[in-house]
Amino acid sequence: MWFGYLLLALLPIAAVAYIFWDHRHKAARRDAVSAGRMEELLGVAVHAPRAESAEPALSAPVAAAEIAKPALPYVLRERLLTPPQTLLYYLLKTGLPDYAIFAQMSVASVLDAAATVAAYAREEQTRIFARHIVDFVITDKSTRPVAVLKLTQPGETQHAVLSSMRTWFAAAGVRYVELDAAALPRKDAVRALVLGAAVPVESVSADPAFPQ
Repeated sequence: MWFGYLLLALLPIAAVAYIFWDHRHKAARRDAVSAGRMEELLGVAVHAPRAESAEPALSAPVAAAEIAKPALPYVLRERLLTPPQTLLYYLLKTGLPDYAIFAQMSVASVLDAAATVAAYAREEQTRIFARHIVDFVITDKSTRPVAVLKLTQPGETQHAVLSSMRTWFAAAGVRYVELDAAALPRKDAVRALVLGAAVPVESVSADPAFPQ
């Protein structure tokens, strides 16, 4: 009799113990399954080759070459002076070491519109002077212009421009010399030619009209 009571007393304890054991067993099994799946996933991630990128990165030189620079509306000139200008420049440097030589200058760098001229006329005069270029301007050490050189080409067509330049510089008291680009003077004749020593001066046109 007492044995039956004992079993009845132990039955709830056994039930609780079984439930606790079953819960632990199932949890351990779930953890094992989860660990196995994680290992499988990690194994795939570690051993699987890295997928190739759809657009492989370019090497630095290739990438730099393929990056197109924006097109510019201008380019660097190969040289500042033409071959005849370059030759004449060195002739002037050799023959006139005591003078300063400036290349590719506008007439406006040598002549200025008179202050007595009306304002609108001065602006027009300055605009015209700025538009015309001479090849070389020779100055003394204080940069005061003493001579202007203009290279001409065979069959020069801008006779009106050349005529006006002769008038402008003659009236301002600046020696103006035109030289054939295809027949430059000898080195020993440059100084006399530029400074006017015993050198015939080309006639000056009296037409003061400005070329447009």
